[in-house]
Amino acid sequence: MLHYRWAGLAFLGFAIWAPASSGRADTSVPITASVAEARDAPELRRAMLLNGAELQAMLDDPDLVLLHVGHGRLAYDRRGHLPGAVFVDIEDLLDEEADYPDRQIGRAELVAWCRSVGIDGDRPQRIVLYGEASGLFAARVFATLSTLGLADRMSLLDGHLRRWVAEDRPMEVGGVQAVPTDWVPGKVSTLEATYDRVAHGVDVEGWSLVDARLARNYHGQQLGRPELLEAGHIPGAVSVPWQGLIGSIKDPSLRPVSELRAMFAEVDASRPVAAYCATGMQSSVTFFVLRYLGYDAVWYDGSLVDWQRRGGSTTRTVKIP
Repeated sequence: MLHYRWAGLAFLGFAIWAPASSGRADTSVPITASVAEARDAPELRRAMLLNGAELQAMLDDPDLVLLHVGHGRLAYDRRGHLPGAVFVDIEDLLDEEADYPDRQIGRAELVAWCRSVGIDGDRPQRIVLYGEASGLFAARVFATLSTLGLADRMSLLDGHLRRWVAEDRPMEVGGVQAVPTDWVPGKVSTLEATYDRVAHGVDVEGWSLVDARLARNYHGQQLGRPELLEAGHIPGAVSVPWQGLIGSIKDPSLRPVSELRAMFAEVDASRPVAAYCATGMQSSVTFFVLRYLGYDAVWYDGSLVDWQRRGGSTTRTVKIP
């Protein structure tokens, strides 16, 4: 069942988006990286992002796990999907019993879900995710599965379904049944950050923080989500709105690497960086991009709602600069 949180967030995140070149300060980040900064940048994790031609060449690979991420099966069943893609409903990975929205399901439930869609971390699988619109839900699945140590096994399709269709690549209609596995994860991933870990990382280890929300939410002009106790951001965080990381809603491909690096120019590449938003949804895109760019990035699932409810401080500015 679609909760009110998604009825609002999905509409808000897509309807107010504007390309960074539009001049709207609320979503854009200045692109000012120098040549020296580019030389010092961490190594790109190229395999994390596939273009249409690369994925099309992989469609017959028996070790490919291709997941179509959406909300409800209507588009998947009626409009079609990539050949061999298994449908994933984002709601299946969210805990309906949690105290606040968008918390992921528990580890045992997540492992059972992975088995049901054919994921086996003991095999040399490549898990490829794509979404129906901006790719927000696909990125959230990437972040969620990263908590099981699968980050190095996953890729996103650049431009997602919209670009694939625009390039007139093959589609098929009809459900795809996954072959279940009996995978048992061996280790706990270090890519998911808790309140205690973020607080210690920032105070003791010099971590960076990236706030993925709209600039007006970061600066404290608007609360953004009713679950938040106070407007503003975690002290020391830099603002990089997630909408600015993609080209447009019509073509949600990531911006060129040089532009993405410039957007994160304030982030110290020599130290860990935690991505957060209000509830962990929007920051999943930021987490993916940071990992793609080579940063030692972690994802704060509980994000600002969790931070505030556990006593973390929030700061705000007077206005958007």
